[in-house]
Amino acid sequence: MIIFYANDTVSNENFTQVLVRKDIYKPKIAIVSPNQNNLFNDTAPLFNVEITDPNLHKMWYTIDDGFINKTFDTNETINQGLWSLGSKISVNLKNKLEKFRLKTKMRIL
Repeated sequence: MIIFYANDTVSNENFTQVLVRKDIYKPKIAIVSPNQNNLFNDTAPLFNVEITDPNLHKMWYTIDDGFINKTFDTNETINQGLWSLGSKISVNLKNKLEKFRLKTKMRIL
């Protein structure tokens, strides 16, 4: 609870309060696929992640440690243009207060 107070020059005082909740729990992320050390060619693979959080705000992945992020709402294929840039895949999730990051390394044939 946060209470705000104010008074004037003749000592009249008043206050108001608001009840707030702080989200202190990190989202849960499970990478279903691709699996660790899977090999892929130049065609971008599908990904399947399970993400749970009651206050989920946004999900994205990056293949270049965050320089370019691709947001997603559902499991899909890695963006082909981004896939052509490199071979390190990171799946990231961010809600309003916390950031949780898992990395999966892949090799391109």
